[in-house]
Amino acid sequence: MTYPVALSLTHSIPIDHQIKDWYPGDGDPWHYLWAFWYFKRGLSTFPPHLFWTDLVFYPIGFEIPFLTGIGAILVPAALLVPLVGLILTYNLLWLLSFVLAGYGMYLLGRYLFQDRLIAAFCGYVFMFSSYRMMHALEHLPLVMPSFLIPLFALCLFKAVDEPTTKHWVFCALVLAVSAGISWYCTVSLMIYLAIFALCFARHHWSRIRTQGHLGSLVVAMLVLIATASPFVLPLLISPARDSIVTRQLTESSVYSADLLAFFTPGPRNPLFGRFVGPIYERFTGNPYEQTVYLGYTLLALALFGAFRSAGDKARFFRVVAVIYFVLALGPFLHVDGRYQFPVGGEVVSIPLPYLLLHYIPFVNGVRVPSRFTEVLVFALAALAGYGLSAIRSRLATPRWRAALIGVLLVGVTIESAAAPIPLISGHAPRVYSEIATPRESFMVLELPLDWRIIKYHYYQTIHEQRMLVGHPVRLREKYSTYPAGLPLIPLLRDPKLLLDGPAPADARRDAERLAAFFGVRYVIIHGEYLDRPVFEKLDRFVADHFPHVGRRVDGRVVMYTLKSPGPQGTLWPEDYRIDFGAPDRTFALLTGWAGIERWGETAGQWSNDRESSIYLHLEEPTDRVLQMRLRPMAYPGSSRQTVAVYVNGTPHGRLALEPEWAQYELTLPASLFRPGLNEVTFRYGYAIAPAKVIPGNTDTRTLAVAFDYVALRRAR
Repeated sequence: MTYPVALSLTHSIPIDHQIKDWYPGDGDPWHYLWAFWYFKRGLSTFPPHLFWTDLVFYPIGFEIPFLTGIGAILVPAALLVPLVGLILTYNLLWLLSFVLAGYGMYLLGRYLFQDRLIAAFCGYVFMFSSYRMMHALEHLPLVMPSFLIPLFALCLFKAVDEPTTKHWVFCALVLAVSAGISWYCTVSLMIYLAIFALCFARHHWSRIRTQGHLGSLVVAMLVLIATASPFVLPLLISPARDSIVTRQLTESSVYSADLLAFFTPGPRNPLFGRFVGPIYERFTGNPYEQTVYLGYTLLALALFGAFRSAGDKARFFRVVAVIYFVLALGPFLHVDGRYQFPVGGEVVSIPLPYLLLHYIPFVNGVRVPSRFTEVLVFALAALAGYGLSAIRSRLATPRWRAALIGVLLVGVTIESAAAPIPLISGHAPRVYSEIATPRESFMVLELPLDWRIIKYHYYQTIHEQRMLVGHPVRLREKYSTYPAGLPLIPLLRDPKLLLDGPAPADARRDAERLAAFFGVRYVIIHGEYLDRPVFEKLDRFVADHFPHVGRRVDGRVVMYTLKSPGPQGTLWPEDYRIDFGAPDRTFALLTGWAGIERWGETAGQWSNDRESSIYLHLEEPTDRVLQMRLRPMAYPGSSRQTVAVYVNGTPHGRLALEPEWAQYELTLPASLFRPGLNEVTFRYGYAIAPAKVIPGNTDTRTLAVAFDYVALRRAR
């Protein structure tokens, strides 16, 4: 079922060759490899730097509070990587996800049915479901915790049958571990726990209460809080929490499971895939989130088991299957790619219970409803076990029972298979290992400059130097538009623009300043991501404008070694003036501002977060004067806006703003500055979306202060 992964354990990883609208060979697995490397690197320093790094998106850095969300994978990975390398570590964990899922379901099957053969069938159905086979190509943190679902169910059943402190603590530990692998799994288990409590409380609560087991529940709750906190707290207290966890309802609607998809074989099925491809193209989202095929063999057995089995447990699994089926359908019913239906001349959508989850804090971070399918498959696998148990009682000999299981396994295999699993080599161009040096710090500029190319992260695990951009995991404007306000960046981000005409007249000077500003030592151009004419034009542009001492070709990669920076006195002005209303500015990096707008005769930009920063290059520390013309985002009942000024992380002064445009001035001593790159940050008293506080306003951006200009001059 996982062929040919076992034949390529040390040099290739399972990943789709071409994801629609992505670059060839790109995908999330490269990010997981980077996380393994970064976590190992972070643990080697004291104190560990696990939640912020400037190795990507230099120099503004990247907040990664979600790293602990897969922390339970990163710990064994960090231990394995030094011994066997990144590729083999990933593949071992990938294969382990199948083994654990099957074995977890097997243990629950043995508990429920007291039959190893039926338990093995349940494990096989669960571990090789179409849902898991598809997500295994992209989402290791989704398939890794699969085993926790049957394990949690087993622990709950045992805790109710024998409500000891040990059993309740086991339940708490399983739930805590899920928080350290995938919060999708955690949310699913919490909903499962709520259903379990409602179904079994009336029968068992009095016994638990009267026998004095409430203390065991309290102990389990304390254990849960203590063990889950290291995984959950970093995200909950992070300023980046909302942009990562809180997602738009439209996003959940796009990634809802289509009703037809439950009954349509997966697109990677070797027998049926070529026939169902056109159907999946009509679905919203992508094939990874829409592959929720349940299988007719599993459905038939589960339906038989649901109707023929009595008892609390069988009834419970019926309820779970129905609830998770409905949740997977998302906030609005999708049928054959449509969620809006004409009724009596009107267009209507059919709302579903998932809408309620969207308004629950933290739970609304579950942006992909179709992922509830995994618990649905689990419940159906359990019901299929009940169906097999009912059939088993009618078969005379063990041989006939084994033959029946064998035939059913063949049917399940044909329906859920996705082999051969596509592989991509983990081989990296040799230039990366040649430039790796732990004794120096510099930047490797990867071109095209595109945050969507996740494989740049994998290359960083080899050269271990800074990158100008990276992949932000969850799209945040701060990173998707980075770097903003610098010359040449539009050309490096979209090299096709070079075909439209000659390079800018001052491109060579701007290239020299770009290299000096960020400390670029190497420029690497990837031909695999560019059309041939664009690649040749970009190669010529770099050769003509970036000062270099060497050019190296390695397959479809070209690497330029830049000259060591010389005296830079002519590159940077003594005085800076940044005009936020002009398309061309002084060479300074801006983060935290929106696009140019006009207020009458004044053109400028709004800050679009709680803080904004300017990075600029200074030759020497001297006393300087900061001048600004600002206007706050005021609204009825708002307090007086304030702006706190920080220089290289050190606070120096707080301004109280007038309600309209006004000019402000602040003297900054030389001790705040340093030779080279300096950061001036503005932190605001409040930032809010106008749509929330101004009647009739539809602007949903988070705004604080509008800037006309900022000037930083030597004190005279």
